[in-house]
Amino acid sequence: MKKTASLLATLCCIAGGMTGCVSQSDYDSLQRRVQEQDAQLRQMQPAQADSWAQVQAMQQEMNQMKGQFDELQRAGGAKAIVEKLNRHEAALRQVETSMALNLNLDDSAAAGEAPAGQQPLPGGQLTPPAQQDAAPQKAAQQQAAAPKQQAAPKKDTATALFEAGKADFSARKYTEARRSFSDFIKTYKSNPNVPDAQYYVAECHFQQNKFADAALAYDVVITKYAKSSKAPAAYLKQGICFSKLGQGAAAKARMQELIKKYPSSAEAARAKTFLKTNK
Repeated sequence: MKKTASLLATLCCIAGGMTGCVSQSDYDSLQRRVQEQDAQLRQMQPAQADSWAQVQAMQQEMNQMKGQFDELQRAGGAKAIVEKLNRHEAALRQVETSMALNLNLDDSAAAGEAPAGQQPLPGGQLTPPAQQDAAPQKAAQQQAAAPKQQAAPKKDTATALFEAGKADFSARKYTEARRSFSDFIKTYKSNPNVPDAQYYVAECHFQQNKFADAALAYDVVITKYAKSSKAPAAYLKQGICFSKLGQGAAAKARMQELIKKYPSSAEAARAKTFLKTNK
């Protein structure tokens, strides 16, 4: 600050020339202006630092939001996630029914909550307070008098999801079935039904005439689950896919490999017929 004031005074003297240097009051005025500007600069620096920090925070938040959006897109979008949740909910409902459990899958607001002091009855009616004590006793008596029924077999979520896929396949809902089987494979990788689920994925593509996708799905069964019972069928159906795609040589090679590896299988017999009729 002293150097700045001294430099200003020197410049004033030079500019004054023969008329002499500026007065003391002029020098004091210039010095006050320099001090005010210096104070303003000092006040601006923290504000600039805060603004920069805010910009950085906003940039970080935008990057996080973009990452979340990209992750959602990789998962197939919000619609695909909702469909996946609905399929799992259907499987849970099967478990709830088979095991006689109450998993609270229904929204309480949709089902209707009973007012305080009353209990809901089947059909949405409410039990009067005077009958609440008698209702549990009556239910227990009816349960004791009723003949004992054989307990329903327990069914876990994996089995329920697999059977849901089979049910959709039987109903020719191939897109829904393929999604259920794909979810099953991703969620229950060590389940013994995974090879069958993979074969069903290929079958869904085949039934929809997506022969290229089907050939790739059958190949997973052939290479990854070679010891499964679905392997011979995967060889046969992949050969048919190659034929549908106009790749006669590849189809013939796959049929010959099937006959060599599984000579006594029913699929091998079909492969021989195929080779005879597709020379």
